[in-house]
Amino acid sequence: MAFICGSIHLLLKSHLKLAVTTRLSAIGLSQWTPQYAEPVLDWMDGDSDGEGQSGQPSDGLSELSFRPIKARQSSHSCSLFFDDLLNRFISKAHLKGQKAMMRDLMRDTFGVMKSIQLQKYNAADDANKEHIQCDPLVIFHTALANCRPLIITRPIKRGGATYQVPYPLRLKESEEMAMRWIIHAVRDRPKPKKTFFPDVMAKELIDAYYNEGKVVKKKQDIHRVCEANRAYAHYRWG
Repeated sequence: MAFICGSIHLLLKSHLKLAVTTRLSAIGLSQWTPQYAEPVLDWMDGDSDGEGQSGQPSDGLSELSFRPIKARQSSHSCSLFFDDLLNRFISKAHLKGQKAMMRDLMRDTFGVMKSIQLQKYNAADDANKEHIQCDPLVIFHTALANCRPLIITRPIKRGGATYQVPYPLRLKESEEMAMRWIIHAVRDRPKPKKTFFPDVMAKELIDAYYNEGKVVKKKQDIHRVCEANRAYAHYRWG
């Protein structure tokens, strides 16, 4: 009887240890437990004072009234001039830790884009002026959206042959790929490089804004290959 009780005790102890290990592996190495909520960084998510007209917390912040909040990342900011997508682009484009220099280059790029679009705006007639975008940040976001691939191909072996199988991309994956393509298109310009980085980057972003340029063509070519290989899409599931 004692042997049976001891066996049951060891069995329960091993199951408890397995449950705790599974729970810890699910949480990972994060210092924030699941009850911690994400910080609100966008000022548009709530009123300026965090309260509605009745003096109660606004809808976007009411559920956070009694929950602990995670600390924001050091790269994030509550400033009205902070843009997460642009910050990610700068982080991906800089070399050898020179992030401040890349930030200055992108600031110069936005100035060049503004100048180019203002020249188009002043030269256009009244009917076409409303179709010319002069905000460089809007141009940047639209250009990046136009360069994002929705689907790519990946090699998979079946029966001794390798097939290019179409795979859909998540939003962040497609954004990272579009950023990488734009950066490579600017850096891989032919030598001697007589034009400066802001001028080339501004031209590439404006072309992408109008669905033109090398990066947009590359995305369209990849989509065309995926369309041609759609018969192999079922190989994704083995």
